[in-house]
Amino acid sequence: MKNVIHVIAIVVGWIVWRQTGHIFIGAVACALSEAIIWGLLWVINTLFSGQPTSEENNTPLPESSNQMNTVDENTVEMNPLPEKPKNTNVALIHKVGSKYHRIGEEQKIEGNYAEIGRDIKCQVRYDEHFETVSSRHAAIMKDDDHWKLLPLSRTNPTFVNGVMVQKEWYLQQGDEIQCAINGPKLVFASSGGQ
Repeated sequence: MKNVIHVIAIVVGWIVWRQTGHIFIGAVACALSEAIIWGLLWVINTLFSGQPTSEENNTPLPESSNQMNTVDENTVEMNPLPEKPKNTNVALIHKVGSKYHRIGEEQKIEGNYAEIGRDIKCQVRYDEHFETVSSRHAAIMKDDDHWKLLPLSRTNPTFVNGVMVQKEWYLQQGDEIQCAINGPKLVFASSGGQ
């Protein structure tokens, strides 16, 4: 990739030199075109990689363990298993109001699997005003005695406590789930005794 960008920059510089007749202007065009290409690639990578860009999303990663694979400073593929929960009844508390839920509303999760998104089949549903929430954005699923979050969207990231989740995330009491950058937030909570 690096060599391709160098070649493109040299060709641009050569064309400018031939058109203007000034080698200095051609050399400047070569340098500027390379800088512009690298800048555009950085912008494209930042916009489409799903990495958080605001200060509020730049939180430290959980302590490392053999069950966590760090992709970069704000992305992990899997976090360590939390302690065994005291109860298996869980709920999600809505931090953002929508057509379907009020701010602060506690939504109990029915069954061992629930999808979050805009699709009519999602148990945790958002309306069409939440454009960055995918139709099937994420799911929470019971795994033995634990609950884990699975990102389902290929275009919009899912975060837990400001960290982008690549594969799955074992949820703990109070974890904050966010659907997309600047998207709606939910808090994972226990809702009663077993």
